[in-house]
Amino acid sequence: MPFIFSKVNIPISKEQERELKSQLGKAISLVPGKSEEYLLTGFEDNCRMYLRGNDSEPLAYVEADIFGNEEHLGYDRLTMAITAMFGEVLGIAPNHVYVNYRDIPGWSTSGMWFFNDISRKTIGHTRLSRMRDSCPATTSGTITLPSLTE
Repeated sequence: MPFIFSKVNIPISKEQERELKSQLGKAISLVPGKSEEYLLTGFEDNCRMYLRGNDSEPLAYVEADIFGNEEHLGYDRLTMAITAMFGEVLGIAPNHVYVNYRDIPGWSTSGMWFFNDISRKTIGHTRLSRMRDSCPATTSGTITLPSLTE
């Protein structure tokens, strides 16, 4: 369940965005066990960013949040692929592409919470519906969480 979010200080056309999305979808497979099937991507263009006090050259800051890969396998190859694609598609120099990796200890989607138990070296999940015993459900079937201020 990776999420790759890219910020650049130049405009990105819809065509360029689609090309980057497509290439990121292929490149994520460089990380063992990851595929485009679960990849979430986002793009923000025209960001105000400065490198060495200068904003006159194209820059990219890419955040790659990846679940279940504490050994960081494949990050070196993914970094090379991201650097190359931002150069090819947007004309950003390799020394102006910065990639930040973050390990995700837990992730939720589709009413399920996925967690990484580092101490046991296991990945597990639980359905949020199990919380209904401690969180009263509304008539619509949604879960009402207890107030944090009480």
